[in-house]
Amino acid sequence: MTPSTSGCCRTTPTPGPNVTGGAPPTYQAETARTAAVRAWAGEINAQPDPPHTLRDLAASIRPLADQTTARAEARHAEPDETYVTRLRPQHKISVQVSGPPGWDYR
Repeated sequence: MTPSTSGCCRTTPTPGPNVTGGAPPTYQAETARTAAVRAWAGEINAQPDPPHTLRDLAASIRPLADQTTARAEARHAEPDETYVTRLRPQHKISVQVSGPPGWDYR
């Protein structure tokens, strides 16, 4: 028997940042990682004559980093309830000073 099928040498992987089931990444971790990827792609593109494979990798990975940043921003955006709660006092003051708005949505 080989070690992979004998059962005697199997180990359970420790969840890490790339293993499903771990804690979700924080906004700061996601944006830092995508910033590092974009910086790496920029370094590759700044070289006078980078290897073709690295140039292709940098060209293909940068849009993915941008998409990841957009998803992180959407995922960690301020919830509507929090936004309304934060702006309600400002709105009330505005209505007290300038009167109710002239439009009606009903």
